[in-house]
Amino acid sequence: MHAGTGDTLAEACAPRFLTTPAGRVSLVSVASRFEAMSRAADPLSRVPGRPGVNALRTTRYVAVPAARLHELALIRDALPPGSVRACALEAGRRDDTVTLFGTRYYTLGQPARRRPRHPPTGRPARHGPDSPTSAAALHTVRNRDHDQGGIGHLSL
Repeated sequence: MHAGTGDTLAEACAPRFLTTPAGRVSLVSVASRFEAMSRAADPLSRVPGRPGVNALRTTRYVAVPAARLHELALIRDALPPGSVRACALEAGRRDDTVTLFGTRYYTLGQPARRRPRHPPTGRPARHGPDSPTSAAALHTVRNRDHDQGGIGHLSL
């Protein structure tokens, strides 16, 4: 059984299930480090899907004082047009945030209703094949850090 790769993004993201006499086990896998063109993609119109990995893309969030957020916005606005993605600019207008060089800044002490959503999609995670409310007894995340040679485990 394997997970985390597939002929399309939908296949790469799909959980795999193993039923044993002791119970059912699910496996979901993501790659936190990957080459730019190794991410899987779904088909779009006449463009076929691209095989690859289920890539974990993250955004670093940093809380800063309001005056510093204003300074960061000035720096962002001084960059050449097209330097910041349109979706990051739209998220900044919606959430009062500034995104620079892959880091998203928000005001220290910002009320909860104005903070950026985590995860950015705001969609609930699915825990089972049949229902978003399926309970899981144990989730284990395994992180292999190839640069450091270490392996970390997190059980919830």
